[in-house]
Amino acid sequence: LVLVAFSAPIQQSLASSRTLDFTIYSDGSTHIFYELEADPLEPEFMVELFGKSAENITIVDEDGFLLSYEIDGNTALIETFGASHVIIDYDTQDLISKTGKIWEFSVNAPIQYSLLMPKDSVIVEMSNFPLSMQVDDNQSYLVLSEGPANISYYLSALASTKPVQTISEDDT
Repeated sequence: LVLVAFSAPIQQSLASSRTLDFTIYSDGSTHIFYELEADPLEPEFMVELFGKSAENITIVDEDGFLLSYEIDGNTALIETFGASHVIIDYDTQDLISKTGKIWEFSVNAPIQYSLLMPKDSVIVEMSNFPLSMQVDDNQSYLVLSEGPANISYYLSALASTKPVQTISEDDT
């Protein structure tokens, strides 16, 4: 009974949820926040990154300590030093393509994830129906299920054509 009582918190910490968030910017870059479970008894952890290149990458453990890593292509080999969670933050240019005025976000996610679209973007096509969708301040926030997804959108010109108030010398 004592052994069961001590093993319960360990099992609970190993079963914590993973998080995957994508934020798309209007320049076609994507920021990725990826939290994964790791075996604290294994010295290294290998993970496949989204995109062929990773820029501005930071990898930390659950306490915020920087972890050493090597990247080969789109695979990261991370030295975990006993971490049970690995948090990867980075940017990539590889998840967005553009044809004319239409941008397309493509990803194959292993878990449910969130997606924050650029401000003033208009979704024109989706390969999957989102689990939920909210719009706040002209910015869409979607939650999508795991698997491949393609989302086509364009950036609305209405945001750049808002009237500008001019002040004449008579108003001052």
